[in-house]
This record gives sequence, structure tokens and C-alpha cells, in this order.
Amino acid sequence: MPGGCPERFYPQLQHIHKPACPVMRELWLVIHPDLRRSPRVRKVADALIAFFETGVI
Repeated sequence: MPGGCPERFYPQLQHIHKPACPVMRELWLVIHPDLRRSPRVRKVADALIAFFETGVI
């Protein structure tokens, strides 16, 4: 929500720190063959892979 936390405007909301039931899904990252060697695209792809491998979500 722009400008602040939703709890500020809706005090009845509660922040949930952990999901009640973690969802496990297979995720595919698809990159066009012409772009996969681009340094910018590779950097973003590597960052996404690292982020999802940590299991933060």
C-alpha cells in the first residue's frame, strides 16, 4: 500500500510472518535463446535462481 503499512489504515489486519501451509511448486525460468548470453539477462536470471533456491518464499 502506498504511503505506509496496511495495518495503519486497517488495524483489524494482522501480519502473518510464516505461511500456514507452505506451497511447493516447480518453477521454470524461460529465456529466449538470443538473450540468454546477454550479461544483463544472465545477471537477472542468476539473481532469480539464487532468490528461489533460498526458499524465502
